[in-house]
Parts: sequence; C-alpha cells; structure tokens
Amino acid sequence: MHWWRMVKLERIDMSHILHKDENHVALNKPSGWLVHKSAMAGDRRNCLSVLRNLLDRPLWPVHRLDRKTSGVLLFALSPEAARRAMEQFSERRVHKEYLAIVRGWVRAEQVVKDALVPPDGGPPQEARTHVYPLAHGELPYAVGPFPTVRYSLLRLVPETGRWHQIRRHLNHISHPVLGDAVHGDGRHNRFFRAHFSTDGMTLHASRLAIGLEAGAAPLRLEAPPPPLFEQIATACGWELPGIETGVRA
Repeated sequence: MHWWRMVKLERIDMSHILHKDENHVALNKPSGWLVHKSAMAGDRRNCLSVLRNLLDRPLWPVHRLDRKTSGVLLFALSPEAARRAMEQFSERRVHKEYLAIVRGWVRAEQVVKDALVPPDGGPPQEARTHVYPLAHGELPYAVGPFPTVRYSLLRLVPETGRWHQIRRHLNHISHPVLGDAVHGDGRHNRFFRAHFSTDGMTLHASRLAIGLEAGAAPLRLEAPPPPLFEQIATACGWELPGIETGVRA
C-alpha cells in the first residue's frame, strides 16, 4: 500500500464548529471526511456521526461536500429546520464561494456554462460556475514535458449545485484541481502528493450565505482554508485572501 493511502484523518472536535444556534450548527469540515454514512464508501468516518456524539443530540445534514473538499458544512438541529434550509438550496437562494488551487495559469475571469450529466446517467443538466483568478505561481520542477509547474489560486462561485460541478467544470477548461483523483491530472497529482506530502485536494468551501428566517438577515459563514493552502501559497509567493472563522457580519 502506498504511503499516501495511510494518511490519518484530521480529528474533528469542538474547534471545528463555526456557528451554533437553536436551529443550526456549521462545521469547518476537514478534507477526507464524508458528510454522512455511505454504502459506497465503506466504513470511513463521517461528520454527521462525530458531530452527533460531540453535541449529544440528533442532527440533519442540509447539503453535502465531496469527501476531499474541506470547508463550510451546515447541519440542522430539527427536521423542520432542515426542510427550510434545504428549500433555500433547491431554490438557489444560497450564495456559496470556494477557493481552489489548479493546474496552469487561469488568465481571466470567466463563466463556465457546460451542462453536466448526473451520476445516474440521465440527461445533461444546466450548470454555471463563475471563475475568478486571484494569483499565479510557478515552481522549478519538471512535470511531463514542461520544465516548471504552474498553479493558479481561484475564487469560485457556483450558481448551481451539480455532482462534482466545480471539479468537472475546471477540468473542462483544462485547469483541474490539484489532488482530484477523478477529474484531475495524474502526473500533477503524483507530483503534488510527493512534493507536499499529502493526499488532500485543493478545493475549499470558504463562504456560505443563506437566509434561514423570513425577514431576517442571511446567516453568513466563513471558514479559513486548511494548512495545505498556506503551504502552497508560501511556495508560490501568494497571500491568501482574508477569511474569518465563524459568522460574518
């Protein structure tokens, strides 16, 4: 077994909780954790079970993040609160922002509009992702035919929430997420694992704004990216955007 398959998951504890009120709790999910149990994923630990044990009460997931994606993850503390929040997601009344580090230099802002086929093989679904380049970097290592590796730091705002939408859209424009074993670049992923000593993926849900109560201001949640982002930013000479922990005014 390769060493990167044996990396221990970061432990989830109370320090990962971004916000808690009478109806909801938000978590800064570490990379590598499932949102809830999955028959397809075997016995991997999941956020729902651990958070239930930490808070000693039932919880309901409102949305999901891919296993290797880190960042803001919202749960409800009652079925009614879960239903109200899930309606906001289904009606596209939720603002989501992500940070990603990708292969190559993304030169300009763009909107990726490629329709995406769902995992069950149904008809293609409308999908839109706004892409905003924040920084570019180059490291003196040869990967494939090129003498250096080039990376971009991106801010991403998806309008829709399709399966693997951001990862697939970035791959469609030839700038896959580092560490993405499904939609990424195998040569760059191998370099990434070896050079940064990780089996993570550089996609992070940094901000979430959702209106939960009629007439009330939206709940605005922020989660700083994991240390891996800082490690790559330091290597590339970047300054990461300022992101607070918890609720944003």
